[in-house]
Amino acid sequence: MRPKLSQRGAGVSEPPRIIIFSAPRPFTGSVGARQSLVVRSWLALSPQIAVVLFSKDPYIVSFTGAFDSRVLVEPNIGFT
Repeated sequence: MRPKLSQRGAGVSEPPRIIIFSAPRPFTGSVGARQSLVVRSWLALSPQIAVVLFSKDPYIVSFTGAFDSRVLVEPNIGFT
């Protein structure tokens, strides 16, 4: 018999949310095009997927503006 997964709160019908964390290189040239495609493909998997990008690249901030709250940028991280 398979064990049942417990749910937080009774009667919760909200599907699970998946958050993908990534620290991409700057979105320039062919590398940038591939990384853009990767983020778009992650988002196409499900509406419950969100992406957090760790970066200080200004282009990434403008890139994420097209995705509402599903793609966030966290620039306050040490990259050393």
